[in-house]
Amino acid sequence: MVTAATMLHEAARATGGQARPPAGQSDHVDGRTPGVVIEPATTADVSAALAWASGAGLSVVVRGSGSKDAWGRTPRPVDVLLRTTRLARIVAHEASDLTATVEAGARLRDVNAQLARHGQCLPIDLPSLDEATIGGVLATNDTGPARYRHGTPRDLVIGMTIVMADGLVSTSGGRVVKNVAGYDIGRLMTGSHGCLAVITSATFKLAPLPPSARTLRIRVARASDALALADLLRQHQCEPDALEFHVVRQGETEEVTMLVRYASVVAAVDAACRQTSAYASQVGASVEDADGLAANAWWRAHRASATGPGRVQIRLSWKPAEFAQAAEAMTAATRHVDIDWTGRLTVGSGLLRLGGDAAHHSGIVSALRANPVFRHVVVADAPSALRQSVDVWEVSPTQRVLWQPIKDACDPRDVLGAGRGPL
Repeated sequence: MVTAATMLHEAARATGGQARPPAGQSDHVDGRTPGVVIEPATTADVSAALAWASGAGLSVVVRGSGSKDAWGRTPRPVDVLLRTTRLARIVAHEASDLTATVEAGARLRDVNAQLARHGQCLPIDLPSLDEATIGGVLATNDTGPARYRHGTPRDLVIGMTIVMADGLVSTSGGRVVKNVAGYDIGRLMTGSHGCLAVITSATFKLAPLPPSARTLRIRVARASDALALADLLRQHQCEPDALEFHVVRQGETEEVTMLVRYASVVAAVDAACRQTSAYASQVGASVEDADGLAANAWWRAHRASATGPGRVQIRLSWKPAEFAQAAEAMTAATRHVDIDWTGRLTVGSGLLRLGGDAAHHSGIVSALRANPVFRHVVVADAPSALRQSVDVWEVSPTQRVLWQPIKDACDPRDVLGAGRGPL
């Protein structure tokens, strides 16, 4: 049996001294204490670390900021924690082409702060915005309100550098929006939850920062009214930058709110807000509007409603036209607990947060999965007890048949993930 001291010595030699022993809770992985922590500074360092771990038959978990540590299954024993903290540079920014190449450990907020100096941004807006790293965003394909206009992180990636489990470095795509360089590895790796390879950098399409933005907060009586208003906006070619819903229920009190953001030139934003207010009155809704700091406060509160300690977070999807049916099914399944349900109204995806007695949570997951209105029900963040009582991924036999050969090809020795991911 390899001792911790021996593992640390071998890791330090293989990685040029970038290995260290774990230092307290910050280096734990869901309660597991790794044998060694490696903090590579380059893709070559990652390659050396994985080549050593694979050769020694050790399990490796990759971590950025740790904002999604409670996602996925409870891990098997973890031998190596590979932290991407030092991989935090913007490698290249082609402002004229609206592209940027960013290392995996860079925090999304820091990247956007630098891009904003050039009037540009990476249009990803997450509940964990302050902590999320580029690698974590890609590994989970996590999304927020910006998905309405700009799509998921997978849609924004045009190139990626990865390191396979055996240390092989592979690059696909390029630094221009239109390219056909190699296989589309980026789409395969985005959403793989770190169980196929380690992402070390990615190239993204960027978006210009709009000259003006305003948000409408609209309170409706029921979910069907929110869908009716969204239909009116679509029919009259209103083009929001974000179109969100928020259903909150505490005890017997339930409130349904929409956030509609327009971002463009001032005249276009003003006209769109006037139109939207008029359509909102047709469904009996009340409307507030704000820009600047006030609007930012609304969006911060909206993101915060999707997170929080001690609550279960479930990622859901449904057909956009069936939002009202999804809301009815949600009410039936969660009648014994308080809920916060946020998401993209006309995309058909969202995040459900459960409060109340934990004894109900397993049954709620089962009830949601049994209802055909929901296409996917994934337990994203939950205490260990719930993750041990239900399959957080709900991988079907058909999916297993398709996915397992990919895992076997990318990571034949099952080095990556320690069993946390869907494979």
